[in-house]
Amino acid sequence: MLRSDEHPVKRHSIWMAPGVWLPLVLALYWVMLFTATHIPIKSMPNVPGGDKSFHLVAYGILATLFGFFLVVRQDRSLTRAARKARRFPFVGALTVLAVYAVFDELTQSLVGRQPDIFDCLADLGGIIIGLLLAVIIKHVALTKVGDTP
Repeated sequence: MLRSDEHPVKRHSIWMAPGVWLPLVLALYWVMLFTATHIPIKSMPNVPGGDKSFHLVAYGILATLFGFFLVVRQDRSLTRAARKARRFPFVGALTVLAVYAVFDELTQSLVGRQPDIFDCLADLGGIIIGLLLAVIIKHVALTKVGDTP
């Protein structure tokens, strides 16, 4: 029996914690993206912007997931005051993802695909948009719980 001053402890599955499922989702998405960009193709679907829009969206999703991963990974061990003082590692994340985008584009020639500088630029645009989205969502989430970033 619970006393009147005791509250039942809510037990959540470990899989509900973003620190558990987010790295798995990020890793799975990253592997799928690498695989998709290294499959030889004969023709692309006719979409506005051509394959550049695919690059923009795919790398935007990757960057958003990567940004969330960095926030969750670092925030788990920080106190409230430390979370307020810490800045989002935008430049570091941008550098890691931009280097990967160049690597991804250059290695496509190994499977008969043509590397394209404009694909890299679309990747970079998606990376910037995705990281900005992660920063905005982090800011909104901290504001809702009473913290300020």
